[in-house]
Amino acid sequence: MLGGISITSRLTFNFATALIITPTHPLSIVVCTGAKSEQSSKLAARKYARIIQKLGFSAKFKDFKIQNIVASCDVNFPIQLEGLATGHHAFSSN
Repeated sequence: MLGGISITSRLTFNFATALIITPTHPLSIVVCTGAKSEQSSKLAARKYARIIQKLGFSAKFKDFKIQNIVASCDVNFPIQLEGLATGHHAFSSN
């Protein structure tokens, strides 16, 4: 964790979730997760900045960057995790 105080807020727009972090230094950070595209992630982050502004804070939307992308797929068969871990113990942990 980055330290300091944090809150989590769920925005119904594009299922985005924001983690608002107030670290030990004077600047706060908004981490936005769950959006399905770069464009919707940026729009959700802008909406969170606007919400913070409407609460009376002088928030500015700057330094937006994508830091992580997650993907998933259906392999169409069950994966036996115990066998996979046993057969490839150098690449797994318990």
